[in-house]
Amino acid sequence: MIKLIPLLFCVYFIYGGAFATTVVPDSIMVANQLIIIDEDGKKRILQKYLSLTKSKKFYFEYLSQINESIFDVNGILSKYKLHTDLKYVAALESHMNPTAESSTGAKGIWQFKYDTALELGLIYKNSDKRECVKASTHAVAQYFMHHLNYLEDDYLKVILAHHLGLQGTISYMKDQNIQKLNEINKNTHVYIIHYLAHYIALNRHFN
Repeated sequence: MIKLIPLLFCVYFIYGGAFATTVVPDSIMVANQLIIIDEDGKKRILQKYLSLTKSKKFYFEYLSQINESIFDVNGILSKYKLHTDLKYVAALESHMNPTAESSTGAKGIWQFKYDTALELGLIYKNSDKRECVKASTHAVAQYFMHHLNYLEDDYLKVILAHHLGLQGTISYMKDQNIQKLNEINKNTHVYIIHYLAHYIALNRHFN
């Protein structure tokens, strides 16, 4: 199992928001792609980041939950030669809680809805494998690979496609009149903002 490496968050917890001003950088590498973040983008990411980290108890419970599944997730993504930064999609979707279920019936760490899970072979006869970390991660890896083929190997688009779907992502890019998602600003889709907040909160422990 991956061991958690505790960080010294004393500056943050003693001085409150003072530490937060340095949390979100001007740029960040995600899946080997350089992401540029302007001041509006930083404020949006920071707001979500603080919701994840402002409570020490909640934050370390969150890290503990991630730690239970991340070894299997990393290994399976690597097996498919996918960048392991995709694991933070599961963190965003469910905090990597295998038993998570949304109000719309999405289940598991990747929050697959019934129709998508059926298409990917996670549901058959009387069996529903969405709450199985290994089975659902094998399924999502194939899902990611399919999207990569259509989205120019752009991982940020693939991340957004997990939320909007393939056609939804293509339509979003067209409507926004943009080719890339690597410039984070006031107009960036909230799903990417939240992904980056989870990435910053977790990557120092699980990179």
